[in-house]
Amino acid sequence: MTIDQVIEQTETERKAKKRARAKAYDQKHKAEKANYNKVYYQTHKATLKACHHSYYLGHIDQTRASAKAWAEDNPNRLKLTAKRWRGDNSEKCQAMHKTYENTHKEAIRARKQTYYKANRERVLAVQQAYRESHRDEINVSNRSYAQAHTKEASARMRAWRSANHDKDRANQRTWRHGHPEKVLAIAHRRRARKANARGADYTTAEMIAGRCEVWGWRCWLCGAPMEAVDHVIPLARGGTHWPANLRPCCGSCNSRKGARWPYDLTRGETET
Repeated sequence: MTIDQVIEQTETERKAKKRARAKAYDQKHKAEKANYNKVYYQTHKATLKACHHSYYLGHIDQTRASAKAWAEDNPNRLKLTAKRWRGDNSEKCQAMHKTYENTHKEAIRARKQTYYKANRERVLAVQQAYRESHRDEINVSNRSYAQAHTKEASARMRAWRSANHDKDRANQRTWRHGHPEKVLAIAHRRRARKANARGADYTTAEMIAGRCEVWGWRCWLCGAPMEAVDHVIPLARGGTHWPANLRPCCGSCNSRKGARWPYDLTRGETET
């Protein structure tokens, strides 16, 4: 071994020992060093940013290559860092996303359409799962939007119905078949509104179902299975649509009673 090789080996060992001592010191004083760096950064934030920006402008290609190599070697750490940054800068992140969306609308729309065509089944499955797990939130949001944009929502619905007449009728039949209690409640509310009855805009299908459950879903006059909802004091005689005036009734009793009031329960006719 030549003298130059001995000197080189000695220098290498010296550097290795120096790095080991520095590493051990950093491990021992990790918290103190982190706190010092944090305080220093907060105190010299503007200066450090200016230095970093100046260096980046002078070494763009080198900086990008280094960042790319680091990201490929540390994917999990990159995700954690990005997640922490988004959490600490949520408003800034939202502003950046909004700016990007406003300046790249066509590109975003084209990218979404391309992805949808290539993954249609997957997108539909994800949307369906989201709707099922957030049904209440979606309903509240839709109602709020409809109340705030009544004219626009009505015009859009009319246009869709006129363009999809058959599909609209099929959807209505399916909904009526699956929600008979709501269909009944809507019909009674419509009659009550036409009669200017109090409680027309208050009573819901759930309230009517509660009244029917009190009577065991049987006619309040004869005890037969329920077929209709009766206004005890008929709407034509000034009765209200409040839940207290609603009771389950069979078809024959409902037809026989009609709009008569007072009503003799023993004889099934108008009291004298």
